[in-house]
Amino acid sequence: YPMTDNGGTKWEGAIFSWDAWNNNGVKRNFAIGFHSHTFLVAAGPGSELRTETPVTLQTPNFRAGLVHVVVNFTGNQTTIYFNGQVANTAAFDWRTAQWTKDAFIFLGNQMDSKRYILGTYYLLAVHDRALTPEQVARHYKAGPSAK
Repeated sequence: YPMTDNGGTKWEGAIFSWDAWNNNGVKRNFAIGFHSHTFLVAAGPGSELRTETPVTLQTPNFRAGLVHVVVNFTGNQTTIYFNGQVANTAAFDWRTAQWTKDAFIFLGNQMDSKRYILGTYYLLAVHDRALTPEQVARHYKAGPSAK
């Protein structure tokens, strides 16, 4: 989603979000997206895909194009992989105790439709456990046509 800001060009979008609606608006479990060349993970109610918010994990050097992305979290430890390589590891509170069970998954946007992207998903997988580094590498090496 290209946009112009202060004479320059920025791009931003929501790759994946898990949001619900309540009487006060959107209640977010988490969202994954980007702003300019920063990959973002926003977790918990009130979080936004913005670089200036404290409840957003930021990973620089994210580039457009075909990118294999894995976001693993175990407790408060989050590891982000780009193309099979660790791009960031940090302590990050996903605030899971505040998640809502009646949320919906949105691909290429978020519930309030503010961050849509145009693009192609070759595969999206949500696991009930963190992948090992070996599994991440194997999935990346298999390529977008793997099953």
